[in-house]
Formats: sequence, structure tokens, C-alpha cells
Amino acid sequence: MDEERQKAYLTLINSLLNSPSSKANSILNANQVLVDAGLVQTMEQVASLMAEQGYLYAANFLMDVACQLPEIINSSRNVTNMAVGQGESLAKTQQEEYLIFLDKVYEATAQSNSNPQVVYPLLAENLEKLNDDFAVLLRQVIIDTLSQVNPEQAQSIAAVIGNFSDLMREFPQGDRASNLEIAIAGAEVAATIFTRARFPNDWATNRNNLAAAYTKRVQGDREENLERAIAAYEEALQVYTQSKFPQEWAKTKSNLGNAYSDRIRSDQKENLEQAIRCYLAALQVRIQKAFPYEWATTQNNLGAAYWNRIEGERAQNLELAIAAFQSALQVYTQQAFPEDLARTQNNLGVVYRDRIQGNRRTNLEEAISHFRAALQVYTQTAFPQYWATIQNNLGAVYLELEQISAAISSFRSALEVYTPTAFPLECFGTGQNFGNTARVSQQWADAIEGYHFAIEAVEQSRSWTISDTRRQEILSGAIDVYANIVEAYIKTNNPYRALEYVERSKARNLVDILSTRDIYPKGNISEPIINELRRLRRETVTEQRRLEIVDQNRSTGILYNASELSTDTTAWLKDRDRLNQLLQQLDNLIITEIDPIDPSFRATQQVKPISYIEIQNLVDDRTAIVEWYITDDNFYTFIITHKSQHPQVWFTSAEEQQAFLDWQEEYLQDYQQNRKQWIEKLSERLNRLSETLHIEEIINSLPSNYDQIILIPHRFLHLIPLHALPLSEGDYLLDRFPRGVHYAPSCQLLQLTQNQERTNFERFLAIQNPTKDLGYTTVEVGTIQHYFSHADVFVENAVQKATLVKVKTKDDGTREVIQNPQLSLANCAHFSCHGEFNFESPLASALLLADGERLTLGEMFDLDLPQCRLVTLSACETGLTNYKILSDEYVGIPSSFLYAGSPSVVSSLWQVQDISTAFLMIKFYQNLLSYETVAIALNQAQLWLRNLTKKNLQEWISENKISLSLDATLNISLRRRLHKISDNEQPFKSPFHWAAFCAIGQ
Repeated sequence: MDEERQKAYLTLINSLLNSPSSKANSILNANQVLVDAGLVQTMEQVASLMAEQGYLYAANFLMDVACQLPEIINSSRNVTNMAVGQGESLAKTQQEEYLIFLDKVYEATAQSNSNPQVVYPLLAENLEKLNDDFAVLLRQVIIDTLSQVNPEQAQSIAAVIGNFSDLMREFPQGDRASNLEIAIAGAEVAATIFTRARFPNDWATNRNNLAAAYTKRVQGDREENLERAIAAYEEALQVYTQSKFPQEWAKTKSNLGNAYSDRIRSDQKENLEQAIRCYLAALQVRIQKAFPYEWATTQNNLGAAYWNRIEGERAQNLELAIAAFQSALQVYTQQAFPEDLARTQNNLGVVYRDRIQGNRRTNLEEAISHFRAALQVYTQTAFPQYWATIQNNLGAVYLELEQISAAISSFRSALEVYTPTAFPLECFGTGQNFGNTARVSQQWADAIEGYHFAIEAVEQSRSWTISDTRRQEILSGAIDVYANIVEAYIKTNNPYRALEYVERSKARNLVDILSTRDIYPKGNISEPIINELRRLRRETVTEQRRLEIVDQNRSTGILYNASELSTDTTAWLKDRDRLNQLLQQLDNLIITEIDPIDPSFRATQQVKPISYIEIQNLVDDRTAIVEWYITDDNFYTFIITHKSQHPQVWFTSAEEQQAFLDWQEEYLQDYQQNRKQWIEKLSERLNRLSETLHIEEIINSLPSNYDQIILIPHRFLHLIPLHALPLSEGDYLLDRFPRGVHYAPSCQLLQLTQNQERTNFERFLAIQNPTKDLGYTTVEVGTIQHYFSHADVFVENAVQKATLVKVKTKDDGTREVIQNPQLSLANCAHFSCHGEFNFESPLASALLLADGERLTLGEMFDLDLPQCRLVTLSACETGLTNYKILSDEYVGIPSSFLYAGSPSVVSSLWQVQDISTAFLMIKFYQNLLSYETVAIALNQAQLWLRNLTKKNLQEWISENKISLSLDATLNISLRRRLHKISDNEQPFKSPFHWAAFCAIGQ
């Protein structure tokens, strides 16, 4: 397969993935030359790769199309036989209607000399026919017709179709994407007659028009469309030379400059230089006196390019931008060109806001003057989007001038248009600006108002564009928004609302992380429901991509040629109708068909806030929740009891905040670089941390009968054994709570675990030493399995990924994850293996299996554990989360198993010692036979190991018939440890041996 054809296949596949599935037929029919066995093979390869990366519904869609392509590869390619994928060919009667309509369009265009006042009303009456099927029919019918007429007739027909193509490119009604596909089809048909050799001038005009369509094209890959546009413009310039066709040359140069300004491929710095060269060249012909409007338009676009320019000094580029925009204002007057005037005034306001030269305050006042001038035209009624953009720009300038009231007023005005539903991206940015402005002046009620808008918008993220770069920017900013609204609610003495937003931030983090995976509901969900879920997801992503391309023609800063921008908010909202409908259908499907079977599924799809009342109901009258929330500026501790009307809130001082940061740095540095010193200093460091966190005071503030506590850490605290924090009387936190110290990633996940009742505890499944370097697991698992009436143990080489899950490709090309029935039936899943946390990509964190295979965190979220009461991760570092990136700190291996269905997970915080871990695990499982909860059983095992003397240990081993001979290395290691100490010494007294494991969930 040659490289060029392979590239063409990939471009076609990308077009399919970036377009609604209902348009697959049209796309394939428009690229029939590529529909062959090679395309099928490439589709299957791409689908397989996407499935491995977790993009299952996109992979399923490609496989669905690929499976049906062989049936049509050798079929006739006429209009009546073009059905592939999920669509159907045009019915004969419908085909006849389209042909009649095409005849009418042709006659109207020809007889009116391409007059839009004649053609556009006809198109408006037949909007339902202006679709991709019509584009295919137009292409096919006209090509067939041209091949059957004489050259003069062919030339005449091609000219009419070319003119119709131009009209379709500018037609303001109907579906914009389909209009452009029709325009492209018409231009390409005309090009088959108007070749460069025979009709160079017409050919150049055709290249120019085709390029204009590709720059605006919605379907297909945006990057590839711009490359096609650039190539077509440059082809046109081979004929349109400056000497022979100066006006056409200048117009094409200017359009080429626009394409280079938007270009995605290649170096952005050079693209902008190319754009500037094009604009400057165009201005050699487009002089002010002869072509005033074109001159001004090119000046405006040149100014925008200078504003974006990377080459050269920023200060000088801004001066060049100002000069270009001010030149445009010599032509743009409010009487003659009001919209262009307003656009350029806005642009000048933006550049003066950014200006480096001159007096800063003078520049800002100049910016305000230009923004206000733009608002004389860009009113809220006539141009709501631009009006809101300028209000936001004004707010930023007022803020810098410390005119706080004016800034807040401008931001609030912008939010009248930038609502969370209509303009989520803009709403987030403006709401954040609003909140930050009010926060600076400690106007806390206003700050809450602004941050509330931003949070409502960020939680609408399913309807946003899906650009990874833009998404990361939003997620990073959202972290601060949640932290700031928490602060604002505390400042206004509303701690329960602050706590609710702490929880909302964690729920959003989970949804954001899992948005990259095709998570499916658990339980007995019918195949039609799963297929409908898959379809809606695929259609939603496709529509998001389409809107992303449309969004690239909107700007919140510098505005380009007004003729290429939509100023109609109603039209924009209408354009979002399809996405909103899909999201509503998705919500309805979840509510009616999935919630009754798997109510936890919704938590992975959208933010589902938990109220303070719900949080209180998670505990009884002898249990407290302690939840930490750490920001860059503050350190909050929330204490929740069943009877307290509001949570108690503890604050740390600036000195304590710094002490905590210093402690964190020391702890991590030793753990990563000097493990021996880290172990030696562990007890002393935990004592210091206990003082910094005021653990003693917090515990003493609780009623004396409280005997259970639930800890919800945040950021770095996820890595610390908080249950092992020392107290003043020489005991530890877990000594004070005989009903156990529990952990939870959040109150919402704790609520999920409490809704999962598991009473059976008879079936045991264990993964034992798949990497063959954990000798103690033989003793550990070999002993524990006897506490269960049924045990399935997979040892070393038997621990393949297929042991747990298999992937099956069904007849229709879709992929299905099939789980080992033994795992589905297990009441306890015990993983005695290595684990690792991937700080760069949390979903790639994994449990290590045999032969280098990995069960990743993303795959764990796919598991379904309907009978499981406990998952034990008897491995190193299985409880870690990414404390470095706040949006990831909520997601770890324990969370995945909680979501998979297990109400309890036991995991570790560091690289544990093999001997002490084996004894702790055996004692823990012994305790489970008699203790009420997992937390109590684990805590009592930890206290037992901490207080265990050499003599007690030897007696325990003998009484329980624990055969150390199963592992010679373990036996020898234990003998060495016990040989040098007296009978009454405690070999495992250090927290290093007993404190690593945490009980998470119930």
C-alpha cells in the first residue's frame, strides 16, 4: 500500500469520525475512489488501536462501517446503489423528488444569471432537500450528464453549476455543514470541465471558490480542510498574477493570508509570517484611494495577525497592530460601515489593553474608550455575543484600574448573554473573572455569584468542545474556582455550603477523568439499551467536534472579517440544538433505563451534587466525618456529625500552612531518595503532623461516646496513614475509635458504598505472585484461603489478563468485555501482587500481572463486582493518588474498585515489608470472621501487630499452624529478625510495619 493512499485512507477515516454517523454514506460516496479492501483493513487497524486506548464507541462505529464495506466494494456506484454503514440509499420516489428539485435549481440559476434574489427563495422552500444526499446526487448526476453532451453544452452546464456552488457557499439558511458540502461538490464538478489547460481563468476562479468553501467547511478534519484551501489558493495564484489580474491576485492573497492565520499544520510562527506577507502583498494593489473597503478589511486582518505574531518583539508587534487598525478606521465610519467600525474599535481596545509601550493607565483608558465606541454599534439586542465579549473585556480593564464596581457591573452584564447552557466556555471565563474581582475586594456575596456561574458552566462540560489543550486550561482554572467559592462561603459563615462545593469539586474531577473512557453501566442492562447508549455517545462526540470547528470562527478577543463571523445569537443557539437534544436523550436514557439498575453509573457521567443533609445521613450518632480541603492559600478541616446543624471548620495559620508544606517536602524527598532514613523518621514525622493538623483538639471536640471516625483526605494527605497519627497519651488515632477508622475518597463515594449491601463472604478469589518475586505470598494466600468455604487461586503464570477479562468481537463488529465468572461471583478479591501509580497518566496506573501484562486503572473501572464485599490490594503503593495534579487526586486504584461494586477496599500507602504484611493480612482475615466491619478487623490487626512480642508471635504461628516452610526465604528472614531480640520485644512496633494499609469505604 503506497504512502499517499494510506494517508488518504486516514484522512477519510478522520472525516467519518468527525461527522455524524448518519452522514457516513455521503462521505463514502464522495470518496468512492478510496472504498476498497485497503480502506477496510486500515479501518480495522484504526478501530483496534482506538479500542486499546479506551475509545470504544468510536472503535465500534468504525468496525460497523468496515464490516459492511465489502458488500458494496464491487457494487454499482450509481445514485440508486450507494448505501453503506448505517444509512439507506435514496428511495426511488425520493430520488425523483431530488432530481426534480435539481432541475428547478439549475433553471433558476441559469435563467436569473445566478441572482440570489431568485435562487435563495427556491432553496428556502426546500431546506429539507439541502443535505449530504443532495450533494452526492448533484455530483453523480452532473458528472453523468457532462459525459453525455457535447463540449459546448458541457461548458454551459458546468458554468451554471459553478455559479450555483458559489450561491450555496453563501446561503444563510439550512444546515451550514450540508450547504458547504453541496458547494464543494458543485465546484469540483465544474472543475472537471474548466481545466487549467483549456480555461485557465475559469479554473483559477474555481480554485478560489473551492478554497473559500474549504476554509469554512464543517465536516471532515479541520487541519486537512485548511491545507486543501491553501493549496487551492496557491493554485489560483499560478494564473492570477499581479501583473495580469491585479484585483483577483490581491483578493486571493488576502484570502490566503486568512487561511495561513487559521492554519493548524506546520509551525505557527511561520504560518503567521506567511499571513503577514500575504496581507502586505495584497495592500500593494488594495490601496485606500482605489479600493477603500478592501484596503480597510485587509488592514484589519493584518492588525489581527500582528497581535497574534510570535516573530519579533511583542511591544513592536502591538504598535504595528495599532497602526493597522487605526488605518482601517479611516474608511470604517458609523454611517457607512457600522459593523466593521465596531469590530475594529473592539480590536483596538484589545491591543491597547495589551500594549507595552506608553503609560499603562493611559493605555487602559484608551482601551475603555475604544470598547465603548464599539458598544455604540454592538448593542445587546442587535449583537448580543459581541456585546457580551466587550463587556467582559471592559471588566478586565476596569479591574486593572481598580474600578471594582464598574468591573463587577461589566462582568455581570456579560453573563446576561453568556449563560452556562448557551455559552459555557465564555460563561466560565467571565464568571471566574467576576468572582476573582469581587474576591479581591472581599465582596464575598458577589464573589459567590460570579463563581456560581463559572461552576455551573464547568459542570456543563459535556456540551463543550473537546480540544484537549482547551480542556486542560479549563480544568486548571476550575480548581481555583472551587477553592475560591469554598473560601467565600466560609467567609459568609455558610460552612455547610462550603462543604457541598468541596464535594462538587471532587465529583467533577471524577467525571472529567472518566470522560475519556467508555464507561458502561453495571448489572443486567439489555443489549438494546447499551447500543442506544453507545449511539448517543458517538453522536454527541461527533456534534461536539462539529461545534468546535464552528467555534473556531468565533473569537473573544481580536475579531476578523465580519463577513466570516456569525453575530446572530439566535442562530448560534439553534446550531447547538442538535447537541442539546442528544444530551437530553442521553439523560433520559440514564434516568429511565439505567438508574433503576445501576444508580452509581450517573456519577461517572455528570456531576451529581451531594447535599449537607445527605452527608449527615452517612453517619450515625456515634460517628464523625473529618474531611480536609487544602488550597494554595488555606487549609480547612470540616467535622461533620449526625446532629450538628453546620459542620465545624478548623483553620490553620500561615505558619502552620508553611510547616505542613515543609513537612510534605521532607517526607517525600526521603521516601523517594533515602528509604532507610524515611523509615527511621516515620514515627517522629507523624507526631509533628499530628500537631500541625490539630488532631488532638479535633478528637477532643467530639462527644465522648463517639467510637467511629471516617477520614476523607485531600491532596498530599491521601499518602499519609492518618489512623497512625500519635496522640498525647502515647496512643494513636485508631486506639480512640474501637468501631474503626474508615477512609473514603469523598462523601459521594462513601454514599455509594453504603448503598451496596453485601452479606455473603464465602467465595474467595486470589491473584498470587504473578511476577514471581513475592515469596511471602505463598504463606499469605495459602493460609487465608482456608478461611473461606470456596477459593479460586491463580498462581504466577496463570495470572494472565485473560484470567480476569477477555475482549470479544461480535458479529456486528462491536467489542464486548467479558469478565471471568469466578471474579463476578467472588465475595472477596485478594490481589497479592505489585502495583504502580502513574503520576503522568492516572488511568494508566496498574496492577502488574504475569508476562509483563497490566490491569490498568481504566480497565478496573470497567469491572463489575456484584457479589464482592471486599477487595484487598496486598501490594505496594496501591492506595496512591496523584497529589501533584489536583484534578487527578481523587482517582486511584481504590476508587476504581469502589465504583466496580465493592463497598470496601484495603490498600497500601508505601512499599511494604513482606514479613509484616503477610502476618498482618492473615490476622486481618482471621478478624473478619468475627468483627463487624472491615475497618475494625484491619485496625485490630494493626494494633495486634504493633503490640506483638516475639514470644506472642511464635505462639501465634504455632497455634494457627502457619507453615513458614512453604517459603524458605521468608522462614530464614523471620529467623534473622527474631534471633537478636528478647522474647518481650516488639519486632513490628514501628508504624512502617503496621500502618501502611487503610480501610476505604464501609
